[in-house]
Amino acid sequence: MRITADTTVCIVPGYGPTRVAALMAVSGVAEKRRVGGLTEQQRERLPSAGRLIAEDQPGDLPIEGEACPRST
Repeated sequence: MRITADTTVCIVPGYGPTRVAALMAVSGVAEKRRVGGLTEQQRERLPSAGRLIAEDQPGDLPIEGEACPRST
C-alpha cells in the first residue's frame, strides 16, 4: 500500500485539511509525495513544522485545504 504524506498527517488527531495543508507548505513537502519517497531532511522537517503549526490558533492558518483523503 502506498500512502501519501498528507494522508499520514491527516491521521493525527487535531489535524484537519487546513492544518495539513499548512504543515505541508511550511515543511516544503509536496502533499502527494509518498511517505517512502521522503528524504531524510523532509522527514526531519515535518515534525518541526508540526510544532510550529500546533502553536498557531486555527484562525491564524492562512491556507485552506481540501478534505483529508480517507481510504475505504
